[in-house]
Amino acid sequence: MEASNLPIRMWYLAMAFMSFSKKGISAKELQRQLRHKYYEPIWLMMHKLRKAMGQRDDKYNLEGMLEFDEGYFEKAT
Repeated sequence: MEASNLPIRMWYLAMAFMSFSKKGISAKELQRQLRHKYYEPIWLMMHKLRKAMGQRDDKYNLEGMLEFDEGYFEKAT
């Protein structure tokens, strides 16, 4: 978001659309949803958000017993 000409509201909406979509969202579809004139800034924003999401996932490991949609899982040893 640093040095971006896109408003913070657009970043927030992009994060929401990317998070809420189960199958993912294309940059072209996000461009339509945000009603943005140009494709390239939206494409770049999505790649920056995906990179940040990937870095966040690397920081956290699931441990112990997990409940997931009415199912229980434990780490095999």
